[in-house]
Amino acid sequence: VHVRGGLEDEIQVRLQPERLATWGLRPADIAERLALENVNLASGTVLEGDTQYLVRVLNEYRTPEEIAHTILFRDGDSVVRLSDVANVLRTTRERDVITRIDGRDSVELQIYKEADANIVDLAQRVRNTLLGNPEQRAWIARLHAGELEVDRSLKEVESRGVYETSVRLGEPGIHDVVFFMNSPRIIHCFTLEVAANPDIERASAPAVSVDWQVNAQPPVAGEPMLLAVQLHDRDGQPILDLDDVKFVIDLSTPEALHFTVSASAGADGRYSAEFTPPKSGPYSLAVASTSANFDVRAGHLVLVELRPAAG
Repeated sequence: VHVRGGLEDEIQVRLQPERLATWGLRPADIAERLALENVNLASGTVLEGDTQYLVRVLNEYRTPEEIAHTILFRDGDSVVRLSDVANVLRTTRERDVITRIDGRDSVELQIYKEADANIVDLAQRVRNTLLGNPEQRAWIARLHAGELEVDRSLKEVESRGVYETSVRLGEPGIHDVVFFMNSPRIIHCFTLEVAANPDIERASAPAVSVDWQVNAQPPVAGEPMLLAVQLHDRDGQPILDLDDVKFVIDLSTPEALHFTVSASAGADGRYSAEFTPPKSGPYSLAVASTSANFDVRAGHLVLVELRPAAG
């Protein structure tokens, strides 16, 4: 892979002639000293029994600060460092090639395949590396379509290379997350499972929960049937001693009929009443209380059958 264009990092040592003259140093002295300190050389071998170890001296500069602290010489108790006669800074190399796309700076990558490489496979791998694989590109399409919530508050923390942010997710469950960075281009997709918050669930829970007591046998028109519910508050405690609980019964077909029946309070938040359906058909049920401020409709219909014919 050959890279053309773009900016290349460079560390420059900018000498200050008047300070060099003060200490009687030449630019060549500085270059020689830096070359001696910036070492990465094979230094021979060490034998230990039948084992031979290769020795290498690694003393390369890694930061401008290390270069600036290089000792040039000692003068009695004084130590003269490179920072005393020069400024060391990280910058970019002067460009001899400039590449642009649509008037904007760009970087040109020249990729050459090996003799036995598959050109189609290589092209696909390059595309996936630069633009993301098909799954990643699908996530980005969803992002552009506004289907994903965007958080741009990601900040680097004190530890170098560590980024963090905080987001508030309104619903528990499994959430899709895309980490996207423009420069360098990074796309990372993953899922995040968010547990339910008990405090939020409790606050959003209905004030009254209704447990419908369903008859084991289907009711018959013209015969009494038992209606019963058990009422609990949002903490799961039974609601006791309400005196205005009513059952609301509706028959929509073949004609509209509406009934209201008062319920009697029992133990453990149980309320019940008897109702005699006059006709067969599907009945909808609801239970309500004005004092407790609830009106809850059952999630099922009660199908009332005709009385079997005699004989």
